[in-house]
Amino acid sequence: MKRDVCFQGLSPRLVQAMEAAVGSSPAALALVDADFKMHVASPSLGNLVGRPWNELLGSPCLEIFPPEEQLLMAERLQNPPDPEFFFPTRLLHQDGSIKEVDGRCYRLNIPDEQWTVVILVDVTSERRLLRKLGGISLVVSSLTYAGNLKATLDSMAQRVVETTDAIAALVLTCENAEREDFRFRVGGSFAMPADGLELMEACLACHKEMARFGIEFPPVKARLSRQPEMVTNLRCHLDGVDMSEFPEPARALFSLTQTRIWNTVVAVPILKGHEFLGTLNCYYKICGNLESAELSFLRTLADLAGVALENARLMEEFERQVVLQERRRLARELHDSVSQALYGIALGAKTVKARWSSHPEKAQQSLDYVIELAEGAGKEMRALLYSLRPESLEEEGLVQALRRQAEALQARYGIAVDFQAVSEPELDPARRLALFRVASESLHNVVKHSGAKHVTVKLNWSPEHCQLEVSDDGVGFDARKAGPDHYGLENMRERVEGIGGHWSLTSAEGQGTTIRAEIDLGSPFTASPN
Repeated sequence: MKRDVCFQGLSPRLVQAMEAAVGSSPAALALVDADFKMHVASPSLGNLVGRPWNELLGSPCLEIFPPEEQLLMAERLQNPPDPEFFFPTRLLHQDGSIKEVDGRCYRLNIPDEQWTVVILVDVTSERRLLRKLGGISLVVSSLTYAGNLKATLDSMAQRVVETTDAIAALVLTCENAEREDFRFRVGGSFAMPADGLELMEACLACHKEMARFGIEFPPVKARLSRQPEMVTNLRCHLDGVDMSEFPEPARALFSLTQTRIWNTVVAVPILKGHEFLGTLNCYYKICGNLESAELSFLRTLADLAGVALENARLMEEFERQVVLQERRRLARELHDSVSQALYGIALGAKTVKARWSSHPEKAQQSLDYVIELAEGAGKEMRALLYSLRPESLEEEGLVQALRRQAEALQARYGIAVDFQAVSEPELDPARRLALFRVASESLHNVVKHSGAKHVTVKLNWSPEHCQLEVSDDGVGFDARKAGPDHYGLENMRERVEGIGGHWSLTSAEGQGTTIRAEIDLGSPFTASPN
């Protein structure tokens, strides 16, 4: 490794030995002067930044680092940190990609000279593996609740970008996947242009027309092959293509693509068994094929996306069952209270009409009875409507909504209710509604099954924790023998676990019943209210 460089204070033999060591070292090495210029650079360093080592000679050392790292690296060169420890930093490859490295700086002890040896070790693969493991962990944790599907898929797309070399990601779901009229929909995305999402859907909808021009979209191909489909050198493919006869969505999408720095697109199928659910689409700056390890990781994330889609389907089915059960409950309530009250009102009105002329005093008594029935029916109807749409929950908060429900229970059924709450908890709409529904179902069970004289409703919370407790002094039951007629209990449990909480039941014959719903507010949760 011959150099046309002279080092003051260093003998030619020492320079020769140094160059031999640098040339054979697997680590990236550089010798930097006081002006941060490189006078020795190893081939390994050239490989890391995508430039021949001899081109690095005499060039500023700082230019091989990303702009955001250069100031800190200059400080390290001026005042090298403790050489016993590596410091993390990054290198800028000529193609724009980033290499993660651990570095050390050593100051050579030469009088009146400032020479610094920089040693850089490539740890890109190790760091990427750690990020992938962390990304999988975060994705898996987001699938433990049946929440908002879009938020889950948006988060998954973000994890893809954070843990791979992809610069954008998109999750597409597929409707009627086994039929000719299949259609792709955007399920979630990250770092995608907002106007490109609708164009993507519209462009995929005209895939048959585009096939006439010899253009096959990776998601459409992945639907048939059930394998990852990739397009490389995307911008080169688009350059020079006559788009004049393309459908308008395709022209708009391809024009938008040409303004991006995407060069490679891969669509990984999302499968449940052999059933096609959609694709995980990733966009890269690189022009060539992806490494097998990268594809394997994308397959793993696509499998997790399949879990999210299946969870969403199960949640929709559960919600349909809840709606059906709620309708049945309302039918029973209307029959037991309002319908019979209306029948009594009609019968009383006929009695008033028959007695009005001959027995006015008795007609007056019947009229009072009719008024009493009408007022009672009005209260019952207002209570039922409130249980269907608790408007004060959004307008006044959970505490006031629970207080009104407790007051309604006491007024309608004569059951003493002790309501305890200090202040309004800081809850998102999904958790607030879930706790309200749990309280409603618990109080409904008190009225229908417990024979209780007294009920206590407690709502306690802190920035880390929230707990709802409903307890009564009723007849209780053996919780171990709860059968199918206790489907309301199962609904409560699933509702609380659906928002990442814990539900518990304590009861025994003759000892009343206590129901608790506990939520850890320290864990993130995003969902739409049911």
